[in-house]
Amino acid sequence: VILSAMENMITFQEYTQKIQTCRLPRFDELPDMELYADQVIQYLNPLLSVLQFDEHEDQITPSMINNYVRMKLLPPAHKKRYDRRHIAYLTAISIYKQLYSIDHIRSMILFQNEMFDISVSYDYFCTELENALHSTFRSDPAMPKDTTATNREERVFVRASCLAFSWQLKAEKYLQYKSR
Repeated sequence: VILSAMENMITFQEYTQKIQTCRLPRFDELPDMELYADQVIQYLNPLLSVLQFDEHEDQITPSMINNYVRMKLLPPAHKKRYDRRHIAYLTAISIYKQLYSIDHIRSMILFQNEMFDISVSYDYFCTELENALHSTFRSDPAMPKDTTATNREERVFVRASCLAFSWQLKAEKYLQYKSR
């Protein structure tokens, strides 16, 4: 039993390779139909599992979804069903919650919603996160190119948050893999 558990462990280098190919679906690629909470969870948790600091925790649970709605981080479901907007919010929340307080995340979401349509802000978030992860997990990390189309000052918190997340994820994973 111990041997088979050891065989299932991947190395830090293998994890790095997974990150290098990590790609989040863009807004138009998210499910086009309304989903129940359990379906949203089944869709998101495998997608986001590689981006968890603690690989033994679920990124999203039913109680988290309910709490995010109650705390006004997430719009309420329509007849207990969630659409691609909810999935986009949950994706960003699941990353940001590993860095920031709920109040901070709420402010970030409200600020973004004032400036941009959700599809624009979500796609920018995905691109910046992928670029940050890919550059951070290279053997010779470099600052990734800013992909904003507007060059607005407001992009700074998304970009800085993605970079902060990627560096913290690298440190967390490095420690996890080296302590095995």
